[in-house]
Amino acid sequence: MASLPAAGILLAKSSTCSLAPQPIRLDRRGCPLALITVCSVAISARFARSACRITAKPACRSWQCWKSRAVRKTRRCATEKTPLELGGHFVSPHYGNPHTKTLIYLHGFTCDGDQYLQHDSELSVPWRLGDYYAPGLRTVLPDAPYLQQPWGESTMSWYVYASPESNEVGDSMSLEAVRAALDDLVNSEIEQLEGNASCLFLGGCSQGCTMALDTYLRHATRVKLGGFVGSTGFWPRDEYGFHGADAATERLAQAELQSQRPIWLQCAPEDHETVPWTLVESSLLGIQNRLPGLVVRKLDGFDHGIGEYEATILNDFLWQHANDAYYEDENNYSSEEYWDFMDEVEIDIDVGPDIPGMYG
Repeated sequence: MASLPAAGILLAKSSTCSLAPQPIRLDRRGCPLALITVCSVAISARFARSACRITAKPACRSWQCWKSRAVRKTRRCATEKTPLELGGHFVSPHYGNPHTKTLIYLHGFTCDGDQYLQHDSELSVPWRLGDYYAPGLRTVLPDAPYLQQPWGESTMSWYVYASPESNEVGDSMSLEAVRAALDDLVNSEIEQLEGNASCLFLGGCSQGCTMALDTYLRHATRVKLGGFVGSTGFWPRDEYGFHGADAATERLAQAELQSQRPIWLQCAPEDHETVPWTLVESSLLGIQNRLPGLVVRKLDGFDHGIGEYEATILNDFLWQHANDAYYEDENNYSSEEYWDFMDEVEIDIDVGPDIPGMYG
């Protein structure tokens, strides 16, 4: 059986991989999402909470796809003695390609990391084989927990909203639990980089953009992170329920070198409902002129659904600020000839190194 690293499955035209049946899910815009699991892990953090607000998502049993040492156990409701667990996926440099940079990228509300791994996705993201592929990039795609929203729905979300009409945080305790889980992930990925946090970048889209930016602000000056890139989110502030974000922003503004590191925020001025441009503008007041590295890119004529531009800013950002992740792939895995050959080959995936909490 031929062995193929995690990156290889993304553009495979066919394989012997069989997936467990999955129900059709819709994103926040009502678009269907197909689910394909490449490899799954569990990320743990301490969660001091008495109420069960985080519900379980059934584990995908795609046994022919990934090795048993990465089996994700079924998640339980969080209690005082049960840690919060985030499912996740990652794509690492394959075979002999050196690992030079890492990106932690958070999905939007009601979505999950699977959407960025679908073989038929139209997004030319840098962890997919093809023209924009970055061989030296490790990408980590965590899944948000299921959180019960105030309107009764339990769905994948990085925090509980205050109301259906608001983007503000409505439950500080569940936010802190998710923050703790993401803190663990950041620390784990810095270890993967042998302590070189400047090679670690954070990003996300929509709700994931705001949550990833909140994580970046809390860690940037502490460990000297490499930068941030995100789309259709807003700047987290205390007044929106992200307590401590104002102090983190102030620390960043006072840090002469770190404040010059790139923070790219792509916005949709025609978005009047999902993440209104008025909210984005308000969140940036008093910040833009204090952070030399902050770039706000406006997409005129777009509402919240920006399509391929989500990938465009990722590619532009990484090409400029993580250029050493792009080099000649000596194994030639991005060529059409290779994938024509792989149509006839059985695929087995090496899930790579462990992530804290993988074994519970």
